[in-house]
Amino acid sequence: MTAGDLSYDEVGNCLRKCGYYRVRRAQTVCNSGPPDGISGATMLALGMRETRLKNVNGGARWDSSSGTWVQTKTDKGVFQIASEYHMADLRRMLGVDEGTWGPVVEQATALDDNYCPRYEESLQFTLMLMHEHQAFAMDSGISEDELGRFAVVAHNAGLGGALRGYREGEPDRYTAYQNYSQWVLRHRTIINRWLNDHLKWRV
Repeated sequence: MTAGDLSYDEVGNCLRKCGYYRVRRAQTVCNSGPPDGISGATMLALGMRETRLKNVNGGARWDSSSGTWVQTKTDKGVFQIASEYHMADLRRMLGVDEGTWGPVVEQATALDDNYCPRYEESLQFTLMLMHEHQAFAMDSGISEDELGRFAVVAHNAGLGGALRGYREGEPDRYTAYQNYSQWVLRHRTIINRWLNDHLKWRV
């Protein structure tokens, strides 16, 4: 997905297309427990950066010979769970047709071509991974007030890329377009503003 900023209206359109239940569910799941830097708005902004909150297959790798990003279709679902690293986890998740939220397709898994995980599994699994990223960051000496941002960076750059970026003083250095967490945090602010203007969507 390109890294250009979205307007307030474009953010609202993404949230509406994602759906009332799913927007509220992200807030319910991510905002439970003590604040940890991964709010519902943060998770929605991450999904917005990845897929514009659509349940699709994506992913890309940098082709240095052509100087372009090449689509791989190996990242699965609204938050783009990487099958390269989470093959077994995706195989355990029930599959729905790409581009839909359901119903489950009999005998399909989220790992299969042209299928994606359901929203709830994507949400819970991605949050669990981000908490693991935070634990790694804390063990690596990242300051507590940066743990939320570190988890966002690591979702895109991996733990190694995130840690290198932080130690070099530029957290987004190894992220796509070198602006991944900045984009997510900017759009988190817009999402929060939209939710405050549409209070029935706010949990």
